[in-house]
Amino acid sequence: MSISRRTFLEGALVAGGVATAGMLAGCAGETEQKASTPSDAQAAKPTRDDIAVPHTTSEHVASFDMCTFDVEDPAPLDPPETWDKEVDIVVAGTGGGLAGAARAAYLGNSVLALEVSDTYGGVSKSACLYYFATGTKSQTKAGLPDLSEALIAQTLAAYPKGEKYPKHVSNCIHGMQDLIAWTEELGMEWEPGWIDGEQKVAMALAPKGSQESGNSYRMLTAAEDFYNDVFTKNGGEYLFNTPITGLVMENGRVIGAQATPKDGEPLFIKANKGVILATGGMCNNIEMLKRYCPSGFYRCMVSNASTNDNGDGIRLGFGAGAQFDGFNNHGHFDGGIEGVDWNHMLYAADIQIARQPWLQMDTRGDRVVYDISSYEDTGAQIMAMPESKVFSFFDANWEQYCEGFVLPMCRNLTKPDMVNQERWNGTLDPDYRNGVKSAIEEGRIKQGNTPEELAEAMGIAPEFVVNAFKEWNEMVASGDGSAYGYQPEWLHPLDTPPYYGQALGAMMYSSRAGLSIDENQQVIARNGLVIPGLYASGQTSGRPATCVCGDVGYAAVSAFNAANHLDANA
Repeated sequence: MSISRRTFLEGALVAGGVATAGMLAGCAGETEQKASTPSDAQAAKPTRDDIAVPHTTSEHVASFDMCTFDVEDPAPLDPPETWDKEVDIVVAGTGGGLAGAARAAYLGNSVLALEVSDTYGGVSKSACLYYFATGTKSQTKAGLPDLSEALIAQTLAAYPKGEKYPKHVSNCIHGMQDLIAWTEELGMEWEPGWIDGEQKVAMALAPKGSQESGNSYRMLTAAEDFYNDVFTKNGGEYLFNTPITGLVMENGRVIGAQATPKDGEPLFIKANKGVILATGGMCNNIEMLKRYCPSGFYRCMVSNASTNDNGDGIRLGFGAGAQFDGFNNHGHFDGGIEGVDWNHMLYAADIQIARQPWLQMDTRGDRVVYDISSYEDTGAQIMAMPESKVFSFFDANWEQYCEGFVLPMCRNLTKPDMVNQERWNGTLDPDYRNGVKSAIEEGRIKQGNTPEELAEAMGIAPEFVVNAFKEWNEMVASGDGSAYGYQPEWLHPLDTPPYYGQALGAMMYSSRAGLSIDENQQVIARNGLVIPGLYASGQTSGRPATCVCGDVGYAAVSAFNAANHLDANA
């Protein structure tokens, strides 16, 4: 199945998904009220050879063609002589930002939502994991404890000391309870996360009915559809295909936004209460990653964030004088492979086959523990290894063996009998085998008729592969793979050629390096004071450590909290 730019945009996933970002041309100077042309750096893209760095994962990326490279911080604009539109609140980005837009409209505000795409939902609509929440009605009904205080303590253990972060973390975790309770009052139904077919995850929440058969792709479509219904029923208005392209400031306060429709003239929208930047992170902007999140670029093999995740809202905030927070912080899974474009979907079969419980080995021939208990930890372990990769091996019986693998959520292989496929919107092949066979034919999955031939094809010392196969088969014969994390039903011999192998690395699904914010999502200036009228949510805002509420949950609850604060304090 070929993946077009549109298909990738719709299918891009984040475990904690974010709002899509606008395709931003640099803004004009303060006295010119027009959208500027792209900078020279953006107009002349570097080649792949210019970008790739030896001995980093970037060396193995096939193409950066869908990436952006602009790092200019557009200066804020002066107020125009006349405004094209006037509202209470402008929300830029309708992934997680749509939760904030819906809440603001519900509270009686006039709200305009700007969206670069032709529909709402952004990457949040395509997200494949949960809201991290605890103590909600459905979780309590299932007999699960409220772990709010434990979650706050666990999160803060990774944060710098001081007053800012405890307040922000607490607001997010308790705000998530408020968000869920509000949606439930309006008719939305949720359910706890599943493990082994049972609803028993005390800190995970999904729309009711979205987890059947282990299909988590586009799991939060129902939530985004719900926010859209609330937004439109309460008078909210969209401008689709219209990214935010400037912030309008007067006397140090953000009083509006410039938005430029595709193939249209810039519009100036007055925002009487404020602007919420919910435009996502910087996963698709290579130069921004190198500056602000280098580990994500040099140690992850692919990104499955949207190609709209270009850091545009972050650069607008910087231009308005914002502080930076969250250097080098990003979300990552095991799920990167070599020989594909930087933009590659997590659910693509060539990635998913490498994540199955096969023999894994590092670059020195040592076997690796197969650990799926914490996705980010597994990604971090791989990034810390030499060349930031391990190798995964299977044999000609892979189809037969895969039938017996039952893995959590986004490790599940796409199969024709999965339910809820209508929400995939044509972005995935319902049979993973097609993608695996294509990857073998195209040489992205290597093969050999002996372990030695396979080692040569993969560029590994043959004795490493021969010995790893031998030790693996001995473990399989013993029936006990617990020392390396394998369940008995996962143990299958490597004894039927051809043998297959591929490198497995980390996949970046979100950047968490962005605008510094206070506990209410207000953007903080470099002098330490808030920038009046400017808020940032989701991955547009920066955090120094692990994500609060999961990336997709944080995108929603941070926008929700921003809307509440704007309504009460503007």
